[in-house]
Amino acid sequence: MRWSRPRRNVRKTVMLACSFALMLALPLTAKASGIDPRFSGVELAELSAPLAAEAQRAILATNPAGLASIDAIVLVDDELDHDDADAGLDYGVLVVDVIGRPVQGDDLAPSSVPAVTRSPVGKHPRRVRRREVTPEIVRMEIPYVTGLDASVVPRVGAARERERFAYADLKLAIHVSTGDRVVLLEDPRRGFRRVFPADVGAIDTIRNPGVTASLTPATDGARIRRESSYEALGAPVWFKNEPFLTLEAPTGWVTAQGTLKRAHYATRVGFHIYTTTVFHRGYMSQGCVALRETDLNALADALYFGPESIPVAIQASPLPDVYHPFPPEEGLHYVLKNVGTAEKPRFTTRGGLYLVEKQAGAPPEAQELADVYMDGERRLQEHVAVAVSRRVGARGRSL
Repeated sequence: MRWSRPRRNVRKTVMLACSFALMLALPLTAKASGIDPRFSGVELAELSAPLAAEAQRAILATNPAGLASIDAIVLVDDELDHDDADAGLDYGVLVVDVIGRPVQGDDLAPSSVPAVTRSPVGKHPRRVRRREVTPEIVRMEIPYVTGLDASVVPRVGAARERERFAYADLKLAIHVSTGDRVVLLEDPRRGFRRVFPADVGAIDTIRNPGVTASLTPATDGARIRRESSYEALGAPVWFKNEPFLTLEAPTGWVTAQGTLKRAHYATRVGFHIYTTTVFHRGYMSQGCVALRETDLNALADALYFGPESIPVAIQASPLPDVYHPFPPEEGLHYVLKNVGTAEKPRFTTRGGLYLVEKQAGAPPEAQELADVYMDGERRLQEHVAVAVSRRVGARGRSL
């Protein structure tokens, strides 16, 4: 009985704290009409802002780009953003990349496109691969008026085409953050970017004692190449006949036609479809980078219709100014299984794959992860200066 009053007091304190937190949160949720500029490179279908939904609806309803189908509508920028505090309105121009398949031959462009590949966050229907038709990227600008709070329904004007280009016109690069579990495909010169959530390698504390890392190796000079990648891979069955984009790791330097170039070898690591029942933005793979189906096909489109190879950099630390709204998995992760003892940890493989085990609870924070480079790249770093100096010296003698 003597504890009943303190319990009631604690209950009242908790209720008051929750009420106060809700009051603080209301103004934040009320300012949800605009689009957070941090989400550049994310599809409008995955953004919860009313303005994003209205802009997507306008593009799909009229199809101003004249495409036969639309794969994605991606946020580029929010230009000329101007707040009118007196009127409570926000004016601006939304810049988006509409990615789709052009009209072929004598076909007519549809007057409207009824749906986009993905609508709710994380849920997307299976899309039939259409790599027989080269995709186009149409950059468009959409003037809009929205409110400084959610009481004003956003209004968008007619979309205007700014430019049109293909993947072959871009100088693409891929950056992966295992700490933030995100993949960035970009060409900074053209302002093009796609941001995808990723499921990366399980947490490893065994191979390098005292170091916490992901089984997805770090690299500065890797690449994916059209010739070594698979447009569809059905074996093993967990690849589900989806693309497998093989990661080629650097091994050294070679001289070709008087130019010093990096040599690469194909690894067993790559970008592929997620192998779990549902997609998790977590640490669950045995080293590969797993993506959602439409994201994986978007990356494959960039490779098969773009350059012959795309450079890949993988790091543990988060990428600056790269965000995605898909929630990270914080209640479950996998770790490299210790088949030894606590004093003498040991790991093993099965079928060429690391043996991992499920572990409940939040994974390590991004700042706790270290970069563990591919073996070939570690050896490479010791010889870069020597190789370059030899090339310069030889060139000096020839001159």
